[in-house]
Amino acid sequence: MERQVYKLSEIQRLLRPAGGLIITSDEEMTKLETDPNMQVKAFGTRFEDLARSLAGYDGALVNVAYDFFFGGDKREFFPTSPQCIRTFKALHDVARKHGVGFGASVLSPLDLGPAYYREKGRGGQSHQFQEGIINPDGSYTVKMRVQKQWFHNKGPVKLKVNCVKAFAFSEKRIGNTAYYAVDPREIVDISDSARLSVDEGSVTKSGAGYWFADGTVYGKTDKAGGRDRVLAVIVYDVEEMDYFHPDALPYLTGMLDAHKAAGITYDSFYSDEMHIQFDWDLGTHFGLTEINTRYVTPGLAAEYAELHGKRYEDFDRYLVYFAFAQHHALDGSGQEKNAAEPQMSQHVLGPKPSDIYATWKFRRDYFRLLQDHVVDLFIKAKRYGEQIFDRKPIWTRAHATWQESPTCDHVNAFWKPENARVSRYDYTPAYDWSSTIRENVSACCDYFRWGDFLTGNGSDMPEGGWIDRNYYGHAVAASLGMVNDVPYAYSACWGAPRPVVDRVNDVVAAFGLAGWMWNVGWVQGWQHRKTPVLALYPLDLNCVEERFGSWMVQYGWCDYLTEEKFAELAKVLPDGRFEVKDRTYTTLVTLFEPMVMRKTMRMIRDIAERGGMVLWTGPPPAIYHEDGRDALSDWKSTFGIESVREPWNGLNAEGAAVSFFGDLKQVPTYKVLTHLLPDLVYPVEPASEMTAVACTRIGGESLTLGTLKRTAKGGTLAFLGARPRDDQSGSLPDRPRTLFHLLRALGTYKDFGAGWAEIVSNTGGLVVCESPNGAVTVTHHYYNVQENWSGGFFRPEGEKFDESVLPPSKLSLVDAKLGPYRVSYEGERLVSFRLAGGRLAAFAGHGTTGITVNGREYRFTDLPCLVSFAPIPREQLADGVERAWIIQCARAGGGSGDLILRLPFEVPDGARWAVDPMANGRGTPSPASYTHARGETVLRLPPEMQGPAVLLFVDK
Repeated sequence: MERQVYKLSEIQRLLRPAGGLIITSDEEMTKLETDPNMQVKAFGTRFEDLARSLAGYDGALVNVAYDFFFGGDKREFFPTSPQCIRTFKALHDVARKHGVGFGASVLSPLDLGPAYYREKGRGGQSHQFQEGIINPDGSYTVKMRVQKQWFHNKGPVKLKVNCVKAFAFSEKRIGNTAYYAVDPREIVDISDSARLSVDEGSVTKSGAGYWFADGTVYGKTDKAGGRDRVLAVIVYDVEEMDYFHPDALPYLTGMLDAHKAAGITYDSFYSDEMHIQFDWDLGTHFGLTEINTRYVTPGLAAEYAELHGKRYEDFDRYLVYFAFAQHHALDGSGQEKNAAEPQMSQHVLGPKPSDIYATWKFRRDYFRLLQDHVVDLFIKAKRYGEQIFDRKPIWTRAHATWQESPTCDHVNAFWKPENARVSRYDYTPAYDWSSTIRENVSACCDYFRWGDFLTGNGSDMPEGGWIDRNYYGHAVAASLGMVNDVPYAYSACWGAPRPVVDRVNDVVAAFGLAGWMWNVGWVQGWQHRKTPVLALYPLDLNCVEERFGSWMVQYGWCDYLTEEKFAELAKVLPDGRFEVKDRTYTTLVTLFEPMVMRKTMRMIRDIAERGGMVLWTGPPPAIYHEDGRDALSDWKSTFGIESVREPWNGLNAEGAAVSFFGDLKQVPTYKVLTHLLPDLVYPVEPASEMTAVACTRIGGESLTLGTLKRTAKGGTLAFLGARPRDDQSGSLPDRPRTLFHLLRALGTYKDFGAGWAEIVSNTGGLVVCESPNGAVTVTHHYYNVQENWSGGFFRPEGEKFDESVLPPSKLSLVDAKLGPYRVSYEGERLVSFRLAGGRLAAFAGHGTTGITVNGREYRFTDLPCLVSFAPIPREQLADGVERAWIIQCARAGGGSGDLILRLPFEVPDGARWAVDPMANGRGTPSPASYTHARGETVLRLPPEMQGPAVLLFVDK
């Protein structure tokens, strides 16, 4: 008789086996209704075979999705289509027949947009804008690419010109900067003169499905009144939902009602690539060829005006403040009007610093409104689905990282110096443009906000062959999981050769992002690695200068959190530490926060005054997010700064050295790499009681860049008015590790206290992570593996790869000093262990016979084996079970016969056994040979108990 030994936790249910059926054509959708086991194009998959293979796994499910990434080109069926509902019902019934859960990509903006538009005859709108010249006679000609079709992994999206608008304005350059003041009160609507000419013979079909044509907005006006600039705006009707219309939520809930009425019950709303309509052709439009569009509908404009002022009801005129780097095309020829003008020109609301800051806030408020509104809309629909399908939670598994920075940034600037190095791991003179603007435009830049909708959340940052040699993507994934309602995220690596992916996944597992690998999750307590450092994830770069994205320093040894989530979730403790959900930190780091929230500023003061640590890097904050009022004065008072260079006007220090002294003298000097926004510096004059700790020299003048302030209770407020480069990947010759050294010098990382694992990981060849439950996981670094293979999803057939560049698969430790532990070990790839009361309590390793920790040897087997064991938490034990352990053992090289496994704990008399091949937490109890004495249990495992999970349990 089968016995339930433990109950799956919510995290373990999230990680249950799952299959995916990818539909790439309407033909497949139609045939699947009557032949649910037909073979589809993508991966040659058959649905019923998938369901059958998952039968018996509790919580397993199959997700179904349209995905044109695998070869589709046309789509007429959407989640509201009767054919789609019939097909999904047929697939649903097959899944249920095999006892498997069912999910589909039905609650997705990309899937639903075309259906909404076609059913209602209206939908979302995208407004494309381009700056041009008004000639003295009032005429203007502005060349623009006219959008015909966008294409992404849910299919093609048609665009249709609704109307064309034009606005006349004048600009005045502010000093020698890239800012041009435009008074919004002086912008004149000249749309009655605007005409659009489209050369239909010029239609270009680029990439997978992006179509555009050459177009010209032209006209002649007598209303310009001496203004010499025009902003041409093409308004498109897009096959897109009107997210701000009152019928948006009823449309979503009505779709779910129709599926329920058909007899479908959902366990999952597969949620890959959560964003609104945009085109995925990464190579065609980047930087100066980017599609300069913004999602604008009457509902959005009305809501923005209600929040920020009635003047914004006519929102299109304010698109001039999004027109970035457009002076190169002012004369319509593609040549710069004036070579002396800065390439990266941008318009601001006026000539004063406060006007510049107000412009940053305007952009930020727009992106924040769009993203928050879309996320909240889909959260409401998800909650409705959980109610009508009586499932909570319904899994919304996948990710919002789409064309993330820096993975998809462009790094071959056409103006780069000759022989300038190219790197995806640091800003260099060859940096071109961030992909973040595309995520912002399509409402998916804030992955943490989408985490309110997504279950667990995840990251595809190590994608397309880019392997994240700084471990930044893994750190972001761990951070996304940390604040999720189901606190377990993933970090997906694809596109690199298999042996490389294996090395990446070893580090992923060490970070606590791959729990089923050798049951390492049981050892780690199914939690991501802990760290004493929380860094604010910088979203404002894109609002200050469009070509920069959401990263400043690729640093894998901290958690990240947006300032909004920090203000929402963080709580400062009496001793200056602070909590976010169930994590505690000693140190807060800001990387680029030129705008700040009042609550954040209050918490910064509280952290330092109570004894905690704050390290502020980059520009100081100019204004408060909430109302745009001055924040710089409060910041200077808090940090003990008499004066500081203002955030809008950082100093170019390209090539200068930043040196440290005083309390930070152990931090090595490093070089400012570029003139770009992230590398600008902000010299200060510290107040009399302050300590200067960093400086640079520019033009023969010594400038103070760093200060340190100690509080009465031992807290620290440190400021570095520069970007602390940290090049773990070794992508550039100087390889600075400045952020790590700064945190170590400040006392955040301690050799035998909080952050000891970070010290070991950053000063040697091993990745060492500590889990919140005390588990330690060790593997090799892979940061020296240079990406010298082609990118893409699939590897070329017969591809050869020189595996000698990889770290060894063998993990050999000889009395290795790992913080408070001394470890000797021989095995494969990685090892994870946890002590309790000074003795080994949990372990996971492969190709090993045992481990020695702090002088105590634990020998498990005589031959190298896969070995894992861990106690099952009391809260997971089934009724009637007093204690239980989960165990796995198998010969590394194969073989037959019984295995002897020695466990470093003594089980009570009367222990029982169950083999659990499905990892469901249950099995059929059967007798097994074991002895126990003096704190050890010796098992004799017959062949049928080798490989699958074995449950050892004691009844009450």
